[in-house]
Amino acid sequence: MQKILQDFSIPAVFAGFITFLIGISVSAILVIQAAQALGASSEQITSWFWA
Repeated sequence: MQKILQDFSIPAVFAGFITFLIGISVSAILVIQAAQALGASSEQITSWFWA
């Protein structure tokens, strides 16, 4: 636990948050492109993301 607290810093939290956002965005883009390639409507794609 002590090591975790020593490693905790604002830049580390910011870097982790940016990494999280990029990971989520790339996944969403891939799903959208695949759904469009299979002929899904924009309403269907939106429904999948909010389900």
